Amino acid sequence: MTKKINDYVKVLIEDDLKTEMSQREIAIKRGVSKSFVNKINIKLQKNISLGRKYGSVRK
Repeated sequence: MTKKINDYVKVLIEDDLKTEMSQREIAIKRGVSKSFVNKINIKLQKNISLGRKYGSVRK
């Protein structure tokens, strides 16, 4: 089972990306995978919300 990453960590990753820190350094610093940091970076570039869509509930 994958670990749940809370919104606070996502905001910290967003701040690190804005300071032009490398994705590899962010992944090591925050304890997440490089691909996760890359996905957040892509969402930020496309101005997509980092959270879930309204009404998308797991059953």
